[in-house]
Amino acid sequence: MKNKITLEKLTGLSNQDLADVFAKNPRAYMAVKGAVAEKHLEILLVKYQQEGKIKSFKSASGDFDKDFYVTLKNNKEISLECKNVQVLNTSSKKLLPDYIKFLTKNHYLSENWLVDTFKSMAKEGVLIETDSKVKNLQDLLHVIMTEKAKTSTELLKHFPQGLRESGVPRYEFSASQLRQSDIQKIEIDDFITQFDDQPLTIDFQRTRNSTDDDGDTRRQRLYHVDEIDVVGACLFSRTMKWQFIFGHSKHYAIHKNYSDRYANKFVIETGKWSSDLLACLKI
Repeated sequence: MKNKITLEKLTGLSNQDLADVFAKNPRAYMAVKGAVAEKHLEILLVKYQQEGKIKSFKSASGDFDKDFYVTLKNNKEISLECKNVQVLNTSSKKLLPDYIKFLTKNHYLSENWLVDTFKSMAKEGVLIETDSKVKNLQDLLHVIMTEKAKTSTELLKHFPQGLRESGVPRYEFSASQLRQSDIQKIEIDDFITQFDDQPLTIDFQRTRNSTDDDGDTRRQRLYHVDEIDVVGACLFSRTMKWQFIFGHSKHYAIHKNYSDRYANKFVIETGKWSSDLLACLKI
């Protein structure tokens, strides 16, 4: 029997203790979330292979390899890169009031803590002449919506790290804004249209710095044109579901300064993506 590796063996922590670590340290969670998304994509590819939709696949073996290489039934091989969509920007003046209401409703923060924190900031001189306006949560939300953006920025600095940075509360908030978060229960373009006000985006570049022959570190982080066939975008950060949509490289924008590289600003648009890997090759 194969020796079983468990989370407890890897970390010396129970499942709950490890969950607490990730909840309190969003950056640690982000560091492993990419690998978790790749595992979910691998599970999907196994399903494709078992159903006879693809011939086979293999995982990357080196730093600059793509995450997967998929052999289609016609023996053509395509490269597949796994990317997480970026978390919703809850720090924006437009979204912060709704995010705060979500946090209080779901007991991540209390109304008293928010009001007291806001008043203490005013007394310390961080915010000017606003403490007298804030007696309850509604007053606080009104000030955020009507005062300068600095008000929101300074208040956010006092939030616990797990609520301020990328993590489950922000993912849950994003999912709560959707009519339908399950990609399998809605047409792909209808799904993407839900994000028109806050588009789905991907940080489309390598995570590691490396210098090319010209000494241009920035250029080397960008993906070379034609080195990727398909991106599988994991939706968890915006839907709380480990599901994917797929887009072919013929739709990717070219970087404005480097004609041989794809742009790192990657926005998912209608008419170019599919919830099925093979279908995206035909779009």
